[in-house]
Amino acid sequence: MRSDELGQACLQSDNIELTRWIFTKFPDVCDYEVIIVAVLESESPEIFQIWLDLTAALTRQKFGIIPQIFTKLVLRTAAQFPQQEARLFEAWRVLCKNGVVNDGHLSKALIEVAKSSYSKVQAKVLIELGADVNSVDPTTRGSGWKTKSALRWACKTSSKEAADFVRFLLLEGAVDRQYKHHKPVSEEDGARNIKVWLGMNFEELVSWTSAQRESNLAKLKEENSLR
Repeated sequence: MRSDELGQACLQSDNIELTRWIFTKFPDVCDYEVIIVAVLESESPEIFQIWLDLTAALTRQKFGIIPQIFTKLVLRTAAQFPQQEARLFEAWRVLCKNGVVNDGHLSKALIEVAKSSYSKVQAKVLIELGADVNSVDPTTRGSGWKTKSALRWACKTSSKEAADFVRFLLLEGAVDRQYKHHKPVSEEDGARNIKVWLGMNFEELVSWTSAQRESNLAKLKEENSLR
């Protein structure tokens, strides 16, 4: 049995003490991403709390494993288990407060959401905690034509979920930043076909979301002036 399979088997055994031991040994015993996915799939609040306590106490030497909390696999798995997903959101808040997770992690996580789950719920929490909606993918930064934001990643896919997520990002202030040798976001497959899902083309969507943002800002200013 491989180490990652051993870790999963221990988590599925419901043996709390064995689970605690496994957690104290990651990432030596098995891949950290595998651990998190198994925690989510366990649907156990007790196991989740053990994982959170040990993760929150990580030393800086092990901070390198933190990005694995926000992988596409983890995000997609979390979306399948609403109660565990809610606990994961609270875990993000705790880890941000403790300084284990920073804005860079959150911004990269938002891009991972745009690549995978298209979850507006996940994205809202990430932005609330400090994710930059216009951050670019650090794995492509510096390569010019490969520089991609969450908006560009979401615009690559033509589906109802991706289209709704594009609208969400635009309402949150996402913009189409142009780079040398980089085609406009409006020319990505999902953006070109977005009218199929939203009833308006990409340019119309940008104009509509911009007007919505200005209207909401005006309402907010008016409400603040009355306080």
